[in-house]
Amino acid sequence: MQKNVFVYCNGNSKIGSGHFWRCLNIADELRKRQLAITFLYTSLSDKLQQVLAEKEYPGTALNTTLKEGFTEYLNGQSGKQRRNLLIVDSDLTEFYELDFQNAVIQTGTKLMIITVNPNFKYVSHLILNQNILSLSQNYDTSKETRALFGPEYFIYKLEYRDEGVRKKTKTNGDVLIAFGGADPCNYTFQLMKFILTKTELEHINFHVVVGPLNPQLDDIMEMCSGVGNVSVYYNTIRMKEIMQSCAIAVCSPGMVYWESILLGLRTILLSSSPREKPIAKFLNDQHYGLTISNYDEPLSIKKFELLEKELVLGTTEFYSRLDHLRGMINPKGVEKVAEEIEKILI
Repeated sequence: MQKNVFVYCNGNSKIGSGHFWRCLNIADELRKRQLAITFLYTSLSDKLQQVLAEKEYPGTALNTTLKEGFTEYLNGQSGKQRRNLLIVDSDLTEFYELDFQNAVIQTGTKLMIITVNPNFKYVSHLILNQNILSLSQNYDTSKETRALFGPEYFIYKLEYRDEGVRKKTKTNGDVLIAFGGADPCNYTFQLMKFILTKTELEHINFHVVVGPLNPQLDDIMEMCSGVGNVSVYYNTIRMKEIMQSCAIAVCSPGMVYWESILLGLRTILLSSSPREKPIAKFLNDQHYGLTISNYDEPLSIKKFELLEKELVLGTTEFYSRLDHLRGMINPKGVEKVAEEIEKILI
């Protein structure tokens, strides 16, 4: 019996590349289990398409996000000797509508939706929300839907899965600044422009990671060039090594946040999207990190001053429950997700 998994995700300068990298990690785990993987997308940057080619994953561009485009494609992949699954990782709410879910299931295809949105009825076979916020939300699901919720299902990259959960680091130390592959809110440029004007921060070493989709890459490189306490890394493969040298991460509440928590860093958060804003608030309210701004707010001087104060003084009140959070993390969560996928393809 041939088992096929079709993974739909996009990645570009506007939405970033987080969906893509999460799906790639899932795909790599499924490939170990002899499942055939094909990526589907409607907007995927040339650089990310190159990643698929290097890893020898077939990729197909769809012309539309309408259900008809998916059902036409999936009907063409059906057959008596096949078991098919579609994984959708997108913030577009049209994929959460019952019309879309039912249309996919009616092709004979199993469906998995990666979501952070509890405001829809889910009839898909699997839903995944790896964020801790999901444990306090109410999702309306069918009896057949298996919900995979919380950090025990977190999708870590391969190099982090055998790490184990580290103890908290020292209060003061080097600082990581990283906002993913695209940084759609232009946080990196704005933060560094402020930091480089403050003599009070000259004793701190900053490690600035810039992704390939950042539109101000050249400006950031030029601004930080020759600054003794600033190191800039472009599209680096040394992320874990860089993080291990730091005590604080300034980031969005996405992949970098969870990698930071695993490695024992404290975090200063700025949300980059509507999806991340409630997550950032929850993490702040639960004392799992300090949130200083959101995607729909300007970076005011008061917020910059709060950042400076935290970097200089290294207070602990914002991180009082980090041990509780770390106790919930499963670095091998992707293996549990893959096991559930295998079950529905039997």
